[in-house]
Amino acid sequence: MKRPLAEHPLVLLVEDDEDTRDLYIEYFKFVGIRVEGASGGEEAVEKVRAMKPDIVVLDLNLPGMSGWEVARELKASAATRAVPILALTAHAMKGSEQAALAAGCDRYCAKPCLPQDLVVIVREMVRRSVA
Repeated sequence: MKRPLAEHPLVLLVEDDEDTRDLYIEYFKFVGIRVEGASGGEEAVEKVRAMKPDIVVLDLNLPGMSGWEVARELKASAATRAVPILALTAHAMKGSEQAALAAGCDRYCAKPCLPQDLVVIVREMVRRSVA
């Protein structure tokens, strides 16, 4: 089921590296995208349930609950399964993309990724999720 598009889509950016998280958050804000951050998996799941973001940008290598587990949990729940998940990760080995997709991510992007390129991907994914 497609989701209605919010007037200003909301991004949840999940990244444990504070500098990387801040860089992407500031760029999203700079281009006028609403964004919230999370530094770990448990926090990400809680925020998705509470905030209902239009997309989750998810690092897969998180302490505690991994991004892989976050994706599986979000896609297993009827309340959150329609939220698109973009894996943004340094896991760029052969098979990583297929593993991320199998875990429930809707798209895969290897780091490093320029903030402007990430914005293009996020906007495209949000548009597709409501089309």
